[in-house]
Order: sequence, then structure tokens, then C-alpha cells
Amino acid sequence: MKYIKVILIVLTVLVIIAGSGLALYKYMDTPKTNEEVLDYLKDIDGYSSDVTMEYKNSRQTSKDKCKQFYLKNYGYRVEINGERVLLFNKEKLIVNNLKTGHSFETSKEFDEIYRYTFFKDFINLLYTEQEIRTSIVKEGTKEYIKLSLIMLRNNNNINSGDLFIDNDSLVPYKLVIYNNKGEITLTAKYDNFVINKEVDKNLFIVGR
Repeated sequence: MKYIKVILIVLTVLVIIAGSGLALYKYMDTPKTNEEVLDYLKDIDGYSSDVTMEYKNSRQTSKDKCKQFYLKNYGYRVEINGERVLLFNKEKLIVNNLKTGHSFETSKEFDEIYRYTFFKDFINLLYTEQEIRTSIVKEGTKEYIKLSLIMLRNNNNINSGDLFIDNDSLVPYKLVIYNNKGEITLTAKYDNFVINKEVDKNLFIVGR
């Protein structure tokens, strides 16, 4: 009986040590400073996410349910309400109407809404713009890293932005864009965000 107790004590100690080691490893492996967080996000090579968008102008407020894909060297794919697909690759934009099967190619500047919800592009802006502010904010019980910058676009409705990053999982929670009056013009909320280097390349082919 005494021998069994000794074994149980030893096993308990080993479990505690193993748990402490895993916790320490997780702590050591998790980005801690703002610079480390930015580098971690910048190095994401592929992802998929559901995106709920709400955009406003002086006349109306509109909402879209989107699915967004990104793969390094291939660009972005945005599926909008099951009706349209937008493919962004460098300076090119291909619009595919799923209902009619019609598609056309144009400059990405043609789009004034969806391309501003690409969080990777926002992160890249953080490396080029000078006025960057970081802070920790709370919404309910959740804590987020807020990255703020002046976007300096030739568009009065796209003047500045805040990107909120989940402080635990380090994935984007939402992106908020403001006009030159400081009013919210676009909000994108990310759900089911999955970092994935193996995003299907066929998704970036017209007609898929």
C-alpha cells in the first residue's frame, strides 16, 4: 500500500512538472511585444474567414455576408452573399457574377469597399505609415490589441482605421474604417478565422 502511495505521488509530481513545462513553452512561444505581434501577423501566408461587413454613406447603410480567402503570391478571394466572387491579385481585380456566369477584369481601384477589409493589407500599411497608435481595449470580458493609423487615401470616406486583434488567439476580431470627419463608414467583423498555409490554389482561378 505504501509503495502504491509513493507511485501516485511521483506520478502527480511528473504531471505538475509537465503541465508547468507546457505552460512555459506556450508563454515563451507567444508574441509579447507590439513588434512581435505585428511580425507574427505579417508572416501569415494564408487564411480563410467569414466576414460580416456593414458600410455607410450619406444615403444608406448596407450589410454583406462574405467569405474571404488569402494566399501569399495568389492574392485574395471574396465571396459576397453567394452571388459574386471578387479575385484580387496585385493590381488586378476580376469580378465574377455567379448568377449569370459573366465575369470581367478591371483595376483593383474599381472596388471602393471590399479591398479595405483585407487585414493583411492593413498590417502592411502599419510598416509604411508613420502615425501608428497601439492600445489595449476591452469589450465585455474580452481584451483586444487595437492598432490605429491614418490611411491617407484619396477618398474622404477612407481616412483612418482601427484593427482589433484578439489578445489571446492573436487573430483579427474586427476592422473599423472612418471618414475624414471621424465617422464610421465601414466595419468588418471576422468569424471562424483560420490560419492556413494550404488554402486551395484553385480558389483563385476564375470560374471556381
